[in-house]
Amino acid sequence: ESESSLTQVNLLAESLTLSGNSITTRQPVARMQRMEDVVTTDTPDAVHEHLVADFIVPNSHYEENKSYPFKLKIHGGAVQTFSRPNFLRSAIVVASNEACTGGVGVLRAVTELGGPSLLSAVEAKPTAAHSTFGTIRCLAGDAIIVGPGESGEEFEESEEYGQVKTPYIIFAVAPWSEAENEDHSLLFLRSAYFSALEKAKEAKLEAVAFSLLGANKRGGVHWKKAVRTGFDTIARYPGYQELKEVHVYAFASREVEELIMASKEYDFLEKTADTTS
Repeated sequence: ESESSLTQVNLLAESLTLSGNSITTRQPVARMQRMEDVVTTDTPDAVHEHLVADFIVPNSHYEENKSYPFKLKIHGGAVQTFSRPNFLRSAIVVASNEACTGGVGVLRAVTELGGPSLLSAVEAKPTAAHSTFGTIRCLAGDAIIVGPGESGEEFEESEEYGQVKTPYIIFAVAPWSEAENEDHSLLFLRSAYFSALEKAKEAKLEAVAFSLLGANKRGGVHWKKAVRTGFDTIARYPGYQELKEVHVYAFASREVEELIMASKEYDFLEKTADTTS
């Protein structure tokens, strides 16, 4: 994958071209329920929440005045533990199915924590399509956001989403496939990460915390490639004026280790000594 692939995912074009093959980004995924994250709280190698690495993504690897530096932090643990009370505008990014409700793993955990207020906010979002599995609110490779002042223009305090610790929640849908074309799946996966970051930009969020997208056995991408594609998309993201921090949460110890290994391959990342938050 090259740096140019980041521009290829400019996201919501009707189709993307990869290696001469046209793929449609606006078609519903046939097996919506198989998009679910299968990691659960009883995973044997689950790790307790802790910060394991802290970097600054500088603006030096982009053209002048076209990017903004931000902190990039790697955590072991569950993304729903993320809290940034000093940032009025913060969000967690949930690995989601296309309905953005129910499911298992982090989606189910956040749905349960958010309670009726979150369910109402999700159900109020426009419908993208319908399938035999039900309503589709977000297609593979895309993301939606719920929260106060979603456009970023006006911010008004609103009812909190149950026990969720951030005022915004972004649902991002990684691809599900039978891995007949992993390159296509990787492009959709990169698109899902990038779309989530663009939703954060529209809402002028200061801090964003990702659960890993597409890093489960039901995805169309090997988990190591999924982890590295996500990290690469975030590390190369040009940022925006309001963005201060991006956090990545890995629930399994092998995913934490893979993120650390991946981070060592980016010489433009500036390691910091801050491992306390």
